[in-house]
Amino acid sequence: MLIADTADLAFAETAVRHASSPVLVLDAALVAGPLPEAVGELRARVSPVPVVVLLIDALPALAERVLHAGASGVVLKERADSELADAVRTAADGKAFLSIALRAPLARGAGFHGHTDGLLRIFASRQAG
Repeated sequence: MLIADTADLAFAETAVRHASSPVLVLDAALVAGPLPEAVGELRARVSPVPVVVLLIDALPALAERVLHAGASGVVLKERADSELADAVRTAADGKAFLSIALRAPLARGAGFHGHTDGLLRIFASRQAG
């Protein structure tokens, strides 16, 4: 169920608190400023509500920083139709979700300019959660 659609992080925080929403979906395109910092601020304010982030591009370094900042999931916008519902359910269950477009290269062992290990480590630790 969609509670609110906004580009204002303060409004998103208020909507989550008043709706007792189990998961906050954050569209990275609507965030002004650095995304990892925005995720960290939201997590500090709406904890323990999980945050799933929608990314426009498959950027493993950004996905790693967002997960490290406290996001419970990362979904690529191009895969939202097929993955967002699963990501929200997974986050609501206290586990991590990583878009298949980011998982597939990890499974093949493809290097992401040094970010593969960090991203895989964060994802694995959250899955064990």
